[in-house]
Amino acid sequence: MIPQILMGVGAAALAAWGITAGVKSAKEEKKRLAMPIEWDPRFPREAFQDVVNRTAQRLPRVYASNADGLIVTIHVKSNSGLTSWKAVVDFHDYGRLTGWYRMTSENDQSPIPQAMADAIVAEVHARLGEPLSADWTRPL
Repeated sequence: MIPQILMGVGAAALAAWGITAGVKSAKEEKKRLAMPIEWDPRFPREAFQDVVNRTAQRLPRVYASNADGLIVTIHVKSNSGLTSWKAVVDFHDYGRLTGWYRMTSENDQSPIPQAMADAIVAEVHARLGEPLSADWTRPL
């Protein structure tokens, strides 16, 4: 009986920790996106939008792209051409363009969103320099 009680208490504690972590993560996400964008003079808004457009034109089946600040949305035709899907690459790193990004896609099997993000990051690093270390990541 006692092992079942302890397992129940442990499960409840684990669930509470998960909820707390989720709330902290949501608050941090809101804080991250609320920071106003500070464009680096070496990579102004117009240059970023140009890189997004040029990169999208080079990728197969991408028929539309948009950069709303540091959040890039692409629309991609399916292989059959009968449907389409979208992906979002969020470069908003607390108001700065650093090469850090978060990506979501309606098609997790496609390499197209990753190719888009990688090409943009390469241009960011070419203009602004590499991050401080190879394993640098933005804490969430």
